[in-house]
Amino acid sequence: MDPYIDDRLKADKTATFLDFVDDLRQLWEEAGKRGKIVRSFQKDKASYPIITYRILKRRPHPAFQEKKPRLRQTIRHPHQPGDFIEIYGQVYQVIVGFNVFSTSDEEADELAVELEEFLFQYKAFFKKRGVKEIYFLEQDEDETVETSHFPLVKRSLVFDMQFELIIPFYQNQIEQLAIQASIHKTINNKEES
Repeated sequence: MDPYIDDRLKADKTATFLDFVDDLRQLWEEAGKRGKIVRSFQKDKASYPIITYRILKRRPHPAFQEKKPRLRQTIRHPHQPGDFIEIYGQVYQVIVGFNVFSTSDEEADELAVELEEFLFQYKAFFKKRGVKEIYFLEQDEDETVETSHFPLVKRSLVFDMQFELIIPFYQNQIEQLAIQASIHKTINNKEES
């Protein structure tokens, strides 16, 4: 068995928070769910209900104690025999806030529950697309937001999400750059002599 063959179970790709939001929006719309998922709340331009999202906090995940990317493994290059790739990674904790805005308390409550259930119903899909983990953290106090036209009700949900930054280093490419730098230095030294 070759230790340089990558045969782990893994996601199809790595994902950032914005990749996750793109996937969430697409799934939400394809499922025919009420409310549009948007980045920010604009009182005068919105049609209700809407769901907004924002990052409340992003940091290296404290449980993993990685202040910088660490070597995960070294694998054979899949297309260039004799070449190797070092895979570095770092896990991030992203605390995400979703706000549901509606014109009625009942609709806001229903949509908040629907969003929470939707995230867990499609959790395996998001994980396959590169999200490491999703946990529900809390629901904040219900609010009423005054607008120039009518009051809106707001429900705030907070989730703890994990994403892993993956960085491949192509060993032979790094060696080639070092050789080129060395050749360049030698040429410059000869020209100066």
